[in-house]
Amino acid sequence: MDKPFPAYEGDEPYVFVCYAHEDEAIVFPDIQWLREQGINLWYDEGISAGKVWRAEILKALQGASKVLYYISAASLQSIHCNREIDYSVDNLAVIPVYLDESELTPELDLALHRVQALHYSADTRYQQLLLDALRQSTAVRGESASNHKKSSRGLYAGLGLVLVALLGGAWWYAQGPANTDRITPAAVDEIRAPTIAVLPLSNISGDENQNYFSLGFTQEIWNKVREIPGLQVIATTSSSRFLDSTLGAIEIGQQLNANYLLEGTVNRSGNLLRVSVNLIDAETGIHILGRDYNQAINDVESLFAIYDDLANEIASTLTGFIGDKDQPSKLPTESLAAYELLQQGRW
Repeated sequence: MDKPFPAYEGDEPYVFVCYAHEDEAIVFPDIQWLREQGINLWYDEGISAGKVWRAEILKALQGASKVLYYISAASLQSIHCNREIDYSVDNLAVIPVYLDESELTPELDLALHRVQALHYSADTRYQQLLLDALRQSTAVRGESASNHKKSSRGLYAGLGLVLVALLGGAWWYAQGPANTDRITPAAVDEIRAPTIAVLPLSNISGDENQNYFSLGFTQEIWNKVREIPGLQVIATTSSSRFLDSTLGAIEIGQQLNANYLLEGTVNRSGNLLRVSVNLIDAETGIHILGRDYNQAINDVESLFAIYDDLANEIASTLTGFIGDKDQPSKLPTESLAAYELLQQGRW
């Protein structure tokens, strides 16, 4: 679905929109209406090609005055949404909007238990209530966000308005410029750094005696990927159990808590090596990078050139970092036979 308008870029206060792309048909008309009412909105459709996704998300969250969180079955399953909200509940005012009757996880329920939730379908004055909440210095405090089956009508009337008036100034003072820098190193890493799991590459040569080579190839790739700045790598002790797994990428990503998966196959016949590797978005299952290598391996240098090339491709795709191709890996030995004996010993 086409984006309704460019994400906000400017110095005025704006709202960060957290949503699942599966909900675009509902979310886009909603935020279009809010924009027409004068609300500045930033959403991730505004990231330009070539920019580092997580760095842009972090920058947008740091500059936002509040977060509009569209809750649905899809957004609760989204790794990206979960990371954005994990950061936001400690640093920003979060306004939850339920798009369906999904139940919060216990952790999210605890984080949002003091925040008034709105309901896209149930609230008769939903749009006006949402607009009022975004225009206030904070969302109205009251009914638990997890108690989303109860109607929120009438909470902006009577005593609720008095409480907003009394608490608004205190909240503004607490959330003002002096406290907008409450960003811990752990929170920065959580938002900025993608997490990748290097799954064991399958040996498809038909020769079980080559298993050592495919797993050794996997380990060397893992070693190279671990050196990429700004990238968290799942330990091989966790990812190795998915060798030849029949599970889908999304399920494996959820089990490993990884944003991306690297998977592939190795086919070696004599000195001829065929390697096919795919980088997958673990949230959507979409392949975002594929590389095939078909070449003769006559020495260790030619083998490590593949490791270096693949690691640079991954780094450029996920973090924007491009390694120094003039500084290849330090070779453990110049003898291919010795290197193979080393791999066999490890196996």
